[in-house]
Amino acid sequence: MRTTSSLLIFAAALGTSTMAHANLITNGDFAANSSGWTYNNAGIDGGHLNSEGNPAGSFWVNHNGSNVGGDLDPMLSQIIATLVGGSYTLQFDYSGRVVTGGVGLAVDIDGTEVATYSILSGSWLTESLVFTASSANTTIAFRSEINGTDYDARIDNVSVLQNINGGNNGVPEPATLALLGIGIAGLGLARRART
Repeated sequence: MRTTSSLLIFAAALGTSTMAHANLITNGDFAANSSGWTYNNAGIDGGHLNSEGNPAGSFWVNHNGSNVGGDLDPMLSQIIATLVGGSYTLQFDYSGRVVTGGVGLAVDIDGTEVATYSILSGSWLTESLVFTASSANTTIAFRSEINGTDYDARIDNVSVLQNINGGNNGVPEPATLALLGIGIAGLGLARRART
């Protein structure tokens, strides 16, 4: 009986840790399509790419150049469920496609630009940023060809993870560590009782 109880406590501790790290983004790898995403201000170019990913599929955020004057930036976005005041880490891969040379990619959180990135080559780069949610639904958006440029980006491997207790995703909550410790101690006691 003790062994069963200990194993249940240990499993609960591991389950709590796993649930806290679920990716909130739908279809962030674009492996088969772009379902779950909204693509605005697109032109004849751009969209889901079956290949050219990191690896497999990716999304090309582009509207065929001429992004000057009143033209709006092409934008790929998704709305995710968040907790007000919760800390989250957005991570993604990006690279240039066709036209490169300077700052051409922006990340918006709920319509506010929070970061820009240079589109200098077709090599894949990984970026991440931390944000605090201000509502129960948060819009994550990638805009390309910003500020009148024609520098267009591919996006892949998008994830949003909630930061536990405002810290890094890799650090478990104190309660999780306590449950894990109790579970391990219980397993040790159960083993000792058998011998």
